[in-house]
Amino acid sequence: MTKKFEEILAELKQKKYKPVYFLEGEEAFYIDAISDFIENNALSDVEKSFNQSVLYGKDSNWKQVLDTAMRFPMMSNFQVVILKEAADLKDFDNLNQYFEKPLPSTIFVVCYKHKELDKRKSLGKLISKSEQIIHLKAEAIKEWDVENWMKNYVHQQGYKIRTETTTLLKEYLGTDLSKIANELSKLFLNCDKNKEIGNDSVEKYIGISKDYNVYELQKSLGSKNFQQAFKFVQYSIANDKANPMVMVVASLYNYFSKVLIYQNCQGMSEGDTAKAMGIHSQYPTKLLADYKIASQHYSAHKIKQVFAILHQYDLKSKGVNTSDSDKGGLMKEMIGRLINL
Repeated sequence: MTKKFEEILAELKQKKYKPVYFLEGEEAFYIDAISDFIENNALSDVEKSFNQSVLYGKDSNWKQVLDTAMRFPMMSNFQVVILKEAADLKDFDNLNQYFEKPLPSTIFVVCYKHKELDKRKSLGKLISKSEQIIHLKAEAIKEWDVENWMKNYVHQQGYKIRTETTTLLKEYLGTDLSKIANELSKLFLNCDKNKEIGNDSVEKYIGISKDYNVYELQKSLGSKNFQQAFKFVQYSIANDKANPMVMVVASLYNYFSKVLIYQNCQGMSEGDTAKAMGIHSQYPTKLLADYKIASQHYSAHKIKQVFAILHQYDLKSKGVNTSDSDKGGLMKEMIGRLINL
């Protein structure tokens, strides 16, 4: 029976358990969240000693997993068996016999990360229909939905966060929800629930500068603000861990890709333009204004040159075709070339 993450978690919090949880897909955050919840809450600390087993696909064989799942609990209503790295288990299909008739006293959690079962096979068909199997398909989050996810996640924890702060975090942390949740936990430990989390808190507790971050660099490049761009370079050289070269290159590539899309949307409405660029906002005017300015300074031809420069310095930062290991020097050189196009 396929269910959404929120549905599964709500049932677990009510202590409504099923014999099998088959968790598959690209987004590890959802798989880990359900697996961790069951591992931490299904049994008491005393019961865990005899009735909780964590196995790893790389280090196990199918018969060992089957034998463990078929055991009966000791002094408990349930035993919990968690199979991590399940996609690495050899002869995984041999477990089909268990999935067809799972033991009611076992809570069997299968973490099938970064892969999906072939739904044409018998197990694929079984997990979508069986009342005894809870199936989660954890799809990777789309870039445009990361900020909304952050806002909802922060709200669920009882906090509030500013829109510009979610934008800043997304630029630095990307779409890795586990990484985002880990960084947000630092804010939850230090921020007041009665106040909105802002850029000041992000700078103080996570270490991302509210003034010299890649989001501000994008705007300074787009507007050809030489002074602000080189303040970013100076800050990055003085704080070598603040703006890693690989992250800066990736963010600038994403930014200029959107500038190029903006140029190809001339004549379209603001809403349609924002949608084409992957900007999902109720008020896109302010967000699009920065791309409008950038498109005036960078033609399509220049943006192709931007991509070539970014590729070149990405390789250099990794030691390809250069003997220069000075990341600060490479950053200064790259920004200089981009802003002088």
